[in-house]
Amino acid sequence: MKKMSVIAGMIVVVGIVVGIFIAVSITTPAFSYPVLEVSDGQVYAIGETATINITLSEVPNGLSGYNLSISLSNTSVAEIISVSFPGWATLHSNSSLPADSVWIKAVDLNDKIKRGEKNITLAILTVRGDDYGDTEIITTVTKMDDDEGNPINPSIKYGKFDPSPSLYFNPQYLKTDVGSKAIVNLVLEKAPNGLSGYNLTVSLSNPEIAEIISVDFPEWATTLHINSSLPADFVWMKCVDLRNQVKSNDTNITLASITLICNEKGKTDLVITVTKMDDDDGNPINVSASTGLIEVVKACFDTGPGTYPSIPGTHICTIIPSENITVSKLYTYPCPGTGGHTEYAAIAYTNGTVIAEAHWNGYIGDWHNISFDKEFTLFANQTYNLTIRTGSYPQIIHEHSKEATGGTITCISFVDANGRRYNNWIPAIRLE
Repeated sequence: MKKMSVIAGMIVVVGIVVGIFIAVSITTPAFSYPVLEVSDGQVYAIGETATINITLSEVPNGLSGYNLSISLSNTSVAEIISVSFPGWATLHSNSSLPADSVWIKAVDLNDKIKRGEKNITLAILTVRGDDYGDTEIITTVTKMDDDEGNPINPSIKYGKFDPSPSLYFNPQYLKTDVGSKAIVNLVLEKAPNGLSGYNLTVSLSNPEIAEIISVDFPEWATTLHINSSLPADFVWMKCVDLRNQVKSNDTNITLASITLICNEKGKTDLVITVTKMDDDDGNPINVSASTGLIEVVKACFDTGPGTYPSIPGTHICTIIPSENITVSKLYTYPCPGTGGHTEYAAIAYTNGTVIAEAHWNGYIGDWHNISFDKEFTLFANQTYNLTIRTGSYPQIIHEHSKEATGGTITCISFVDANGRRYNNWIPAIRLE
């Protein structure tokens, strides 16, 4: 019995030694476990697409193939529209797309993926944003084997797809005149989780063209808001929605109305820089900021081109500008291949008082244009008399009245070089 007890004791001792050995081997593993990672994706407008990479961190014993299923947790936000496979995946297939989920299979027939390789691309998904919000990209491993036929059981890191709302100007493009004021609204396309507040800057790319002179905030921001000193070529603005008036999923939210004075002819971008914008949960709102454009032109009165038949003579017309126009010269559209021009022009008030006159200097220099003896302004919605005496063959608009760029022109009379009289011959001209 003593001998048996010794043997039993030996067995116990051996068991303890083995137990200790196993414990040590577990706490100091020889290799790490693979991770299957789905990358995040983001788009900045509804309808845009993003690519999502599915990668495996490492394959200690190579990779024979896989069968995966990918699905979206929020099917209203996005849709999987296509999948592409890497070059090593000689044999591959997938379920029908577009869809909210897809299964994908691939086999490494040519043993391109070697033992110990890292960061192996398994597939690339293309996902389209259909609405604002976010969705997890959930991946399930149905089967994945190494080169020895043993299963690979990776841990999985889900990806996230997040369509971002647009931050834009309304209007996005504005064409206006020198000396005029322009108002543009800064608009957030959607606030999926509400809007706590923002801190942003709007600047002009070409400060010689225009200047920001004031900022007005909407009703929801009246409690707490501030902006930098104006006038200036940039303005920073801050405001907070203290009364929670901007709700989740509100759309086309006006953040501010910006007034500019347009000083010079040319173009300038309106550039948005977002320092901070948070939703009602305190999370940042990642927006796609669009650039606006202001084009400043010198206002003119332009009938546009006319046609044949044509003959020189004297035109008496009335013009009614639709906007204030500063005038210093008159251009005459000539018939092709001719020297059509204006020899004399006069602008007068309806009482006959002449405002300015212009005389032609012959076929020298820019002979299509004649300059008035002084610069003057035609005011919007006022009626003026225009007398023009033409030479050669100017283009003619054969109408009694014409809606032109910058106003309306009406033929009172036209007497041609042969003494014939008409009331539907308008000279094709531009006043600027």
